[in-house]
Amino acid sequence: MKRILLLACISCSLLTRAQYQLDCKITVGDQEANYRFAIAEKASKYTFNMEGIEMIMLNFLDNGSYGLFPEENMAIKMKQETLDTLEVCNCTFVKTGKKIILLGYPCDEYIQKCGSFKGNSESKMWFAGDLKFNPFLISPIRKYVSSSASRPSGFPLLNEGTLSDGTKVKFEVTSIIKIEVKPSDFIIPEGFTIIEY
Repeated sequence: MKRILLLACISCSLLTRAQYQLDCKITVGDQEANYRFAIAEKASKYTFNMEGIEMIMLNFLDNGSYGLFPEENMAIKMKQETLDTLEVCNCTFVKTGKKIILLGYPCDEYIQKCGSFKGNSESKMWFAGDLKFNPFLISPIRKYVSSSASRPSGFPLLNEGTLSDGTKVKFEVTSIIKIEVKPSDFIIPEGFTIIEY
């Protein structure tokens, strides 16, 4: 869950009808995790393995967010009221004027400074302005989406920084392709027990 919330704190964006699949890697200290992120117009899906357990996160614009645990045939529907109570960091973004190309996308460098009750953090982020995804499909936490008026448009393809406890963190998109997403890619399998939280 810590990695999911960390991902939410370093991702943001706007809206497009294009459909994409992103392979991503996040490194926190000496721990590394890979995940796949698919996004369509009204739904997104994260697939990853956390400590040997396969997990899937589904976000629907019209039907909420679910955490799926395939090994247990279980899905947890996260109530918006619960998501609204989660603490989010308050971040500011300053554009440096530096530009690079990542995975074929022009990216602008920003310095992100975040503060929360746990402390402060700072990172360098490279945003691809051409990747304008709906922010509620990146993170269903409304407070996160609205927490900064200076949040850049686009999606971060690279983030390198330090957490408030001094831990080094790196988020990077390792590949990105346009795909045709099928409705069947965003379903809760038959036979799953759904629990609301």
